[in-house]
Amino acid sequence: MKHFTRSLLFCALLFSLFILFTAQTFSQDEVGDLNGDNAVDQLDLLLFMREWYAQLADSPADFNQDGIVNEGDLFVFSSNWYDNKGIELIPHIVNVVEEDTQIFAILDPQEHTTNWKYKVNGIEGGNVSVGTFQASDASPLFGLYAAPDLADAQPIEVVLEVCHATDVTASASSAVTVIPKIGEFAIQPTNADVGLKQTVTFQAGIEFDSVFYPINDVYWKVNETLGGQFQTGRINILGDYKAPAQMPAPLPFNLRAGFSFTPEGPIITDVPVIVSELHANPTEVVSLVAGPTEVINVTVEKSDNTVVVVGPANLTFTPSLPN
Repeated sequence: MKHFTRSLLFCALLFSLFILFTAQTFSQDEVGDLNGDNAVDQLDLLLFMREWYAQLADSPADFNQDGIVNEGDLFVFSSNWYDNKGIELIPHIVNVVEEDTQIFAILDPQEHTTNWKYKVNGIEGGNVSVGTFQASDASPLFGLYAAPDLADAQPIEVVLEVCHATDVTASASSAVTVIPKIGEFAIQPTNADVGLKQTVTFQAGIEFDSVFYPINDVYWKVNETLGGQFQTGRINILGDYKAPAQMPAPLPFNLRAGFSFTPEGPIITDVPVIVSELHANPTEVVSLVAGPTEVINVTVEKSDNTVVVVGPANLTFTPSLPN
């Protein structure tokens, strides 16, 4: 299995270009709700982290409007995160491939900027057996975990913890499963048949010993286009694919959803997607009397140029009294 190991600088690139290409909409109705779904949640955090690394002008993540996305904006974001449940290390649970890296965000409404300790299984900084954990180059509020080399090629589970050096009440933890890189990258479901404007959610992961381990730190694409496009449908950073409003043309039209580890990187793996459209003939029936009046023929046209016959069916009208 081909594997991509990311350095510290490469981690920065990992988050940088997504906002330039994907069709996300931003809302300031609730500060931190970057995708406009009326909740400050995991999707907003991923968008915020990528905005931080991109450092674009007039960023929607510059909540305090000081011209830069930094710790001050992260504190504002933290105050609205899931109704402010206290200090959290995000993501809470994650799978990481051996010798790969994962960024964690410290969401701290108490606004501790520095003096954080980073531990792996209780070991400050970690070690070669369990992996290392330290402040990222971007900020002490981002911890960088580097997974170890798995000598026996078996998954291991570790607990990451951040705790403040002077405030004993300030701490949070996350659970990490380190997966051998001899596994195979995969997507679930392995294929999808979805109606126009309907949605299906894909999950990236690694299969090892018949177990599927989800991974989320990826960039989703449709037909190798980051975020998809109007004709092929859109897909967001969580793998939620929404089919286009109209059948793509000409038929047959090949659709595939896949992921990369960087915005510009190659497709690691992908799966086929079929878009379906329902047709009824006749499209309209009018009757002023009771009883069978028409036979309706129903077919489903698919983007792979196949047609499924669902009907015909008899349409029956029944009389009703006026209100």
